[in-house]
Order: sequence, then C-alpha cells, then structure tokens
Amino acid sequence: MLSAFLGLIGTKYTVDEVKQEYKKIFQKKVGEHPEIGPYMNTETNKLPPEHFLHDFVEENYWLIHYLQVNRVDEDFGKLQEMRDSPAALAEYYHRTLVEDHSFNRLLLTLVSRHLNSRGIELAGHTDAARQTISADHLTGIAVRFFFPNEITDNGRIKASICAGIHGLKDFEGERDLMLEAFCYEAIFNELGSRQYGMLDEFKSILGRVRGLQLSTDKEMKLNRAQGAVWALLASNEKLREVLSDAYKSKEGILPLVVEGLEP
Repeated sequence: MLSAFLGLIGTKYTVDEVKQEYKKIFQKKVGEHPEIGPYMNTETNKLPPEHFLHDFVEENYWLIHYLQVNRVDEDFGKLQEMRDSPAALAEYYHRTLVEDHSFNRLLLTLVSRHLNSRGIELAGHTDAARQTISADHLTGIAVRFFFPNEITDNGRIKASICAGIHGLKDFEGERDLMLEAFCYEAIFNELGSRQYGMLDEFKSILGRVRGLQLSTDKEMKLNRAQGAVWALLASNEKLREVLSDAYKSKEGILPLVVEGLEP
C-alpha cells in the first residue's frame, strides 16, 4: 500500500478525467418492485482498489451519495422517458452530472482536497474559501434527518432516517447540500457502527414524544411530533458527539469550519 501511495506522489489528474469516471460511480437504473412496479433507483458504486478515486469513494460514500440523490438540476420527466432504454438512460444521466455546475462545485472540491492530501494535484479546479458555521447551525440541520413522517390509523408515530425523506424539504432559510451531506454521512456511519447508540437514543426520544398526547388531528399531531423530536435532539449530547467525531475525521477535506462543536 505504501509503495502504491509513493507511486502517486507528483501525479496530476484533470477535472475532465475525474468527470469521465462519474459513469462508473454514479448511476440511474430502473428496478422492479413487487408492489409498486417499476421505479428509478439512484446508485453510488464503489471502485476497484487500483482506481485513483477508490479511496475517495470508500471514505466518503454516504456523503457523495447524498449529493447525488439531492442534486437539484435533474429532469425527472426526461429520466422517466428513458427508463426502457438503459444505454440511453446511462448516457443521459452521465451527461447531466458532467454539466451540473452546483454538483461539480461541491464534489470536485471534495475530490481536490482528498487528492491534495495525497500529494496529487487536480488540474483545472480552484477550491472555494472555507465556510464558517456554528455548531448549533450544524446540529439544527442534523436533527431533521430524524424524521417523524407518518401517523398510522391507530395513532402511532412512524419515523425514518433517509437520504431522500427528511425534514429539510421546507427548511427555513437557504439550504446547503454540503452541510446536509456531512450530517447525513455522520449519522449513517453511526447507524452502521452504533458506537454511540444513536438509534436507541432516537427510539427513546420517539417514545417520550408518543406519550405527550399531542393531538387527535393527524396532521397537527405529526407537525408537533416533528418539532418535539427535533427540539430534544438539538440538545442531545450523543448527537453532538457523533457530529464532533465525524468533523474531526473529515476536517481536512471539508470546505467548512465548525465552531464550538466539542460536546
């Protein structure tokens, strides 16, 4: 591994070379669900060990998956038109990613910082200045991934933690996909490792909220449940630890500075 790393020192890749690899990493495919029928699936694929972006994708999988799923410059109608033509769909999707300015601004900054940390230059890209935010602002974004999204017929509160179903759709203020992606990755890495028991913490908070007798009206009950869950999570020490440790491990490549994040 060391010899492979040393062999890359002094290497230079271009922005166009990185964009060409999008077709290997990011894909849209049509699947078939036994109940709902055909659906469009967004996939983020890992790369073989010898690929120059293997480590980047491996170390930032959930982060870049979120950027892919939530990119705004996407014509869903056009994608649906091509669902019966896999080759045309793949080519069209690759082209939209290559031409998506916002997506590339975020992704290439991460790629550039990752490659630079290994002594490799990304030619044709200039990193933007780091953005400074407060820990409270970051936490306020993170809590919205813990999303009560349904009241069942028997009055129970159902919730999800997901890349596409979350409480950021109506975020009050300007959305920042990089901050969202970082929070999403931190949360999903924790769900995989369960180092801090954040899933159990979330279930405990949901249990407390369920006992509040919020409303007999479903919509009102759901709205109040969301607010209560987010308020409790905003001051949750374990969530702050999850974000703090994730930030420490990613600080070198993230285009942001978080102040006051230590638990």
